[in-house]
Amino acid sequence: MIATELIDLFNDAASRAREGFHDDAINSWEHIIAAVQTPNAAPPPAVTKGFLGQVHLRKAWSLMDLGRYQDAHKIFDSDFLKSCLGNFELKVLFDYFFSFANTQGELGDLAGMDDKFSRALNIAADEGDSYSAQLCWLNLMHYAEVNADWSYLERESRSCIEFADNSELPRLALVAGLKRATALFKLAQHEKAKNQAERVLGFARQLGESEAVGPAEELLKQLSMPL
Repeated sequence: MIATELIDLFNDAASRAREGFHDDAINSWEHIIAAVQTPNAAPPPAVTKGFLGQVHLRKAWSLMDLGRYQDAHKIFDSDFLKSCLGNFELKVLFDYFFSFANTQGELGDLAGMDDKFSRALNIAADEGDSYSAQLCWLNLMHYAEVNADWSYLERESRSCIEFADNSELPRLALVAGLKRATALFKLAQHEKAKNQAERVLGFARQLGESEAVGPAEELLKQLSMPL
């Protein structure tokens, strides 16, 4: 049983966060945490560990929205939140690993990010949730590119193409193919990059995905220039 006043505070904080008032939302999350954890003469309001864990999780989300990734990381990596994972439903557990992975991507910790995205992908697979799996792959490849880890991007984009083909997700395969071509170009593996870019171009035209045609053509243009 969770105290009514805490549920009201939770719902109000969630509403403020959705409206973009993240500082206000953080104040409300902290108020809930203080009400439960601060010793006083009166007994603390009733709460479950799963509920309190979600309060910490949502506070971390608000910090992420404010660009305070180090502060969000401290919450995701805290002993308390880790101790709550067994109390979370699978959807919330996915959100935890997905958000943690994105935070680590923002901070340039690709090894940690890879581990968390792998855990999120496992949950998505268990739930048969192809949409969430696609989000994991897209964000993973985005952070690999942003952090210019071309070997990692080439390897993971290959895995993503295989996943997309097996899952009949042609647009994801198209994105991954373009990422792989870019990575191969950056790694100076020009013949492989050319072959991959040509496959992407043909596939994009077949699917009618005009947004992918331009980048593929531009990459092929760069590959045709004298070294």
